[in-house]
Amino acid sequence: MQDIQDFRDLKPRQLSALVEASAAINETLDMESVLQAIARTALVVLRSEASSVLMLDRRRNRLVFKAAVGDRGSALLGEEFDADLGVAGQVVSTGKAMIVPDTTDNKFFFRGIDAKSSFETRSLLAAPLIHKNDVIGVVEVLNKLDGDKFGEEDMAILQIFANLAAAGAHNAVQHEGVVRENRGLRATLKTRGRIIGNSTALRKVMDMVNRVAGSNATTLLLGETGTGKELTARQIHERSQRS
Repeated sequence: MQDIQDFRDLKPRQLSALVEASAAINETLDMESVLQAIARTALVVLRSEASSVLMLDRRRNRLVFKAAVGDRGSALLGEEFDADLGVAGQVVSTGKAMIVPDTTDNKFFFRGIDAKSSFETRSLLAAPLIHKNDVIGVVEVLNKLDGDKFGEEDMAILQIFANLAAAGAHNAVQHEGVVRENRGLRATLKTRGRIIGNSTALRKVMDMVNRVAGSNATTLLLGETGTGKELTARQIHERSQRS
């Protein structure tokens, strides 16, 4: 759990921005929206030219830009690279945040992303997104404004953002899993118990089903056990806008 002392040391503007980022996580379960809010707020609080959040695709060992703000930020969305490369790759490997005061003097810095985006990274700060002791991504801020250098205080603040991003990403993934499962169950139910036939009597029943389904009327189905009341009710439900 985040040390409460980290929050006590924050300035009012920084604390307000963190509250805003926390609110963004609670407002939506869409991963891109959550991560974009994290990146945007980190950029403001840490007074940087650009910020991004990369998620780790462990199966393919790739880091993917899921959020990016600042100059050329939109050009990075969806871009990816080998998770062993760059400062971000080092953060994934070690699970520890890194400060790079000067990219020209850092052996880990990967210039391939700058080449794609036509952005010049002079300094950066990167922190891991960790969920249950597993690194699931990296948040970065680039180029401190006014030529200042990133410091230890900045790193502590960025790690708070990373923790928020990790929680938001995990919640979004869980939600997406539930949605997919729900869609699968609905699809399965729709394939079961379909009424098959083309007799005159059956066509009349299906015509009635379609008319009732398109209305707001309450329907009472009567008949002997085994005559298909439940199946007919299911057909009405599936065709209704209320389903």
